[in-house]
Amino acid sequence: MNARSTALVTGGTGFVGRSLVEGLLARGYTVRAIGRRPVLRWRTCPGIEHIRADISEPGVLEQAIENLDLVFHLAAATSGTPEFYQRVTVGSTERILALAAPRESRVVIVSSASVYDSGSMANGGIVDEDFSLERKPLARGLYARAKTESELHAHQYLNHPKVKLTIVRPGLVYGPRTRNVLNGVTLMVRSKLLITTGTPAKLLPLIYIDDLVECLIQIAVNEAAIGRIYNIAHPEMPTTLQFLETYRALSGDRRLMVNIPLRKLIPIIAVLDRLSALLGRKSYYAYSMSRLVGSSIFSSDKIRRELRFEPRVSFHEGLAKVCSN
Repeated sequence: MNARSTALVTGGTGFVGRSLVEGLLARGYTVRAIGRRPVLRWRTCPGIEHIRADISEPGVLEQAIENLDLVFHLAAATSGTPEFYQRVTVGSTERILALAAPRESRVVIVSSASVYDSGSMANGGIVDEDFSLERKPLARGLYARAKTESELHAHQYLNHPKVKLTIVRPGLVYGPRTRNVLNGVTLMVRSKLLITTGTPAKLLPLIYIDDLVECLIQIAVNEAAIGRIYNIAHPEMPTTLQFLETYRALSGDRRLMVNIPLRKLIPIIAVLDRLSALLGRKSYYAYSMSRLVGSSIFSSDKIRRELRFEPRVSFHEGLAKVCSN
């Protein structure tokens, strides 16, 4: 694949998508991006074609993929109804792969660490690419449920004779354009109160946006990555406490922070789940919350071993860049 190839980026106006588009342009690619948000800079950029549309609209993907042999599929719902998640996250993945097959396209799908099985996670346990996917998707939120279903469909193409597919599972992605750098670390109440629910010693699998973009582009041009699945995170994983202390020191954020001892509350919540089941109303709050209190180790050893990819930006350096903007 030469440096002047044209790449399709779905979800191109999202946080990761926009950074990927800019990264591809900087490396000599032309880009066709699907995304609903306007991007003023792109209107005068000769290297990009912006298709402003919902990816689930009839004909959008069919038009976008014409004459292209490289696809980065990032589009996914982050809010909305179950039907919307199904249409945008699951449906678009199914259509991308079906369209890619007769074109023999190179496809890189950006999945999520949320697809891993909550019930199998243990403190100190290793979560690598062979770790079980979620066995109880109905017990999870709509985002994780849809991501799991779309990835299970994608697995059918990993050994496809014509689709050159790689699946990527990033950790917590952050960078200067992040709306909320604490997303996945704390809960925010009315922008005034920060709530932590897990143990302060929980390890955070972080990946700075520039490192993720570099990794995705390297994967796309590396034939050794075809048919593979990779976790991506910086090997230096700070604890929740280390991350928050560093963030507060760099940002000057002095909002009140409260820790809810969720581990102690889970047995009580489990009893409430059982009572709900007896009343005919299934709930899985205890199961889904168990993911928040564990401290598994998210392993990216596979991509370092097979592709020699090593993230460069430490969490301290990354937070400094975020807080200086």
